[in-house]
Amino acid sequence: MVAVGRGAIALTLGVLVSCASAVDTTNRDSKLCVVSGCSRQICTDQQMMTTCEWRDEYACYHTARCERQADGKCGWTQSDELKRCLASPPRR
Repeated sequence: MVAVGRGAIALTLGVLVSCASAVDTTNRDSKLCVVSGCSRQICTDQQMMTTCEWRDEYACYHTARCERQADGKCGWTQSDELKRCLASPPRR
């Protein structure tokens, strides 16, 4: 991984990924849930930096709902569509 300014660029399996634009910073001080992480795989109420790696199931979260769950914590809503996708994630 190579650090570039405030973000990072990683070359993983021949795919160039820019983490600087993958982190949503619009809700930093609010109680809203935000999608975070280099691969946009984390649903949380605060910004998180992660390593830039890819797993096929991360694609499932790109259309999933990141919101407060019944326990009050942020998380991915486990819709039937998300469950199906996680059971058989698309291959890159």
